[in-house]
Amino acid sequence: MIIYGIGGKKLLTEQLTEKCPQCSSDNSLEITIAARYFHLFWIPFFPIGKKSAVYCQKCGFVSEIPFSEQISAKSTELESGLRAPAYLFTGLVLTLLVIVFFVFRCIEKNKRTDKYFHSPKVGDIYENKNFDIYYSLLR
Repeated sequence: MIIYGIGGKKLLTEQLTEKCPQCSSDNSLEITIAARYFHLFWIPFFPIGKKSAVYCQKCGFVSEIPFSEQISAKSTELESGLRAPAYLFTGLVLTLLVIVFFVFRCIEKNKRTDKYFHSPKVGDIYENKNFDIYYSLLR
C-alpha cells in the first residue's frame, strides 16, 4: 500500500488592518500563507504551490478567497516574497541519492568483473552468462 497525498506547511502569518466581513471588528483579521507539497509515505517530495487564507480571531471566520482587493493585493505581495523551504525537496534528494548509489555500485561491480576476467588466478573457475541463454565457463 502506497501512502501519498498533499500536505501543507505554514510559512507566514501577518496581522491585517481590514474589518471582518462577518463581525465587523477592526484589526482582528490575519492572513496566513502556506506552502503545499506532494508527499509519499509522509516524506515531502516537492512543493506544488502556495495558498493563502484569512482568519478572524474574534468570530472564527475563515476565507481562502480574498474578499477585498486590498487583501488580494497583500496576499499576492506576501506570496511573491516567500520561497518554499528546502526540506520540501527531501524526497527528491533521497531518490537521487539512491539512484546515484546504485549506479556507482553497478560501475564498481563491472570493474571487479573486468579485473577478475583480465587477471585470472590458477584454479579459478569463472561462469559468464551472455544474454539469456548462453553460458560459458573459464578455467
